[in-house]
Amino acid sequence: MTEPANQLTLTDAVIRNATLPPGKAQHYLHDDKLPGLALRMRATGGRTWVYLFTKPGVSDYLDCQVALA
Repeated sequence: MTEPANQLTLTDAVIRNATLPPGKAQHYLHDDKLPGLALRMRATGGRTWVYLFTKPGVSDYLDCQVALA
């Protein structure tokens, strides 16, 4: 099985050559060596490093709110 196109080892070359997929306003490239680390690319040309994580208990609260809606 091949790895997803947005799950890569974020090297200097990968980051410099990355392009936004057609029709997308933003896209995340996730590092496969450091879970949570990603590069967010925007249609405006902006690029931002982000660290995605979950806070214990928050997911349970959101699941509960969706179930009640």
